[in-house]
Amino acid sequence: MRRTSTVAAVAGLFAWGGAASAAQAGEVSLYGQVHAGLHQFAYEDSSDVTKFTDQGRTRWGVSGQQPLDDEWTAIGQLEWSASPHLGDDDFSRRISYVGVDSPYGELVVGTVHAAYKTLGGVRWDPLVATELQQRRTGGMSGGSFGHNDFVNRAVQYVSPEMAGLQLHAQIGVEDDNQDRTLSSPDPGDADQDLQQGDVILGASYLGLPDWHFIAAVMHLDERFTDVDDVDDGDTNWKVGARWAPDAFSLAYQYESVEIIRGPGGAGRIDNLVGDPSNRVDGESTTDDDPAFYDGRFTDAVDHHALIGTYQQGRNQWVLALGHADADGDDEDVSSITGAVVHQPHEDFRVYAGVQYQSFDDAIGSAGEDPDEAADDHLTTYAIGARYDFGATF
Repeated sequence: MRRTSTVAAVAGLFAWGGAASAAQAGEVSLYGQVHAGLHQFAYEDSSDVTKFTDQGRTRWGVSGQQPLDDEWTAIGQLEWSASPHLGDDDFSRRISYVGVDSPYGELVVGTVHAAYKTLGGVRWDPLVATELQQRRTGGMSGGSFGHNDFVNRAVQYVSPEMAGLQLHAQIGVEDDNQDRTLSSPDPGDADQDLQQGDVILGASYLGLPDWHFIAAVMHLDERFTDVDDVDDGDTNWKVGARWAPDAFSLAYQYESVEIIRGPGGAGRIDNLVGDPSNRVDGESTTDDDPAFYDGRFTDAVDHHALIGTYQQGRNQWVLALGHADADGDDEDVSSITGAVVHQPHEDFRVYAGVQYQSFDDAIGSAGEDPDEAADDHLTTYAIGARYDFGATF
């Protein structure tokens, strides 16, 4: 009788421990996306180009979360970009962070998407990471301090949602005691990590039915200087609103950009860099090559993006207007985009569309001389497919 009771007690202890362990079990998710698009770039003067591109959409990663108690959870994520299916055998880091999540908000350190990028912006563009997107085509900034930005080696806090309002803050904590300048035209010589005094702040409001409002600002304590003879400003900011009743949505974002010449700077227009006879191929990084000046703004610029969608069954119709109003002479860019995205499964989609861009002479020129092989317009025809996959353990 005593032995039976002892065995039962020990068995009960292990069962209790197993239940407690199960209650605190963490989760690990493996995920990825594969994308390829076939495009024809039809220039006014330069030769037409047909090629596959990925625009950075293909990636894979792993994320995890481990409950620490009833309120706190440890979180982490690692993500890389790669396009081996298009001949690229390199892997590059996208996301890498560790932190905690709780009822008081999320706090992480590492490399994360900039709040400036993900509030509105790319989240409102169903064609993002394709050649039909708004960023770097006129409607939105791109680059390391625009809508391609990853905040490196920084601290991020995201508040809990309070009456529809959520706040975001990302700050730099390191100080490399180096000037933000370039000793040569190689963009790799300038550090794009956030430094002490640099800050990104943002807000998202979802407190009204069918509406989403955003605002974000990025401020550098020390601006970039002497980057191909252009001095940057120190602040980018934007505001936007999206209305999405039923099957329709309409989004507008306004953006004021001063940080245009840092590494991977925001002041770049895609597919206007390289040999003027074959504009989409090749890119120069030497200031004695006229192509180095192609497709880049030389002063502050205001971006306007207006994106409308209509969901019809498994088809999403997209119409978008973009405009870059540049302070630099003859550097404005305008675009109109029409496309359809067909999604037969939530994890698979195909798309087809066209984008027409018009350029002022200076932004479309093939060199420092605006009269040298200027392209006043570019029409991009695109078809593509994307597959999302993943599993949680």
